[in-house]
Amino acid sequence: MNTPSFEKLQIQLDKLDYPTAFMFKFIAPLAGLIQLRSIFEGYPVKVNPSRNGNYISITAELEMQSSMEIIAIYEQAAKVEGVILL
Repeated sequence: MNTPSFEKLQIQLDKLDYPTAFMFKFIAPLAGLIQLRSIFEGYPVKVNPSRNGNYISITAELEMQSSMEIIAIYEQAAKVEGVILL
């Protein structure tokens, strides 16, 4: 499994004023639902199944204190097999 690099994203995120509301959105095979939800434990998330029920999308909006917090969530999500980071 290749680990994605978030260097370019970090540069863009460093331009934001913190704290800030940040929306995360991921698409993954249904088998990744529990793992993705655990990233946002204690926070409200919106989960939508695909038309055929094979995939799910998860959306969560959190108040982030730094670009490093955002990158940490993306790094956790990238560990879910088959996930698409949006």
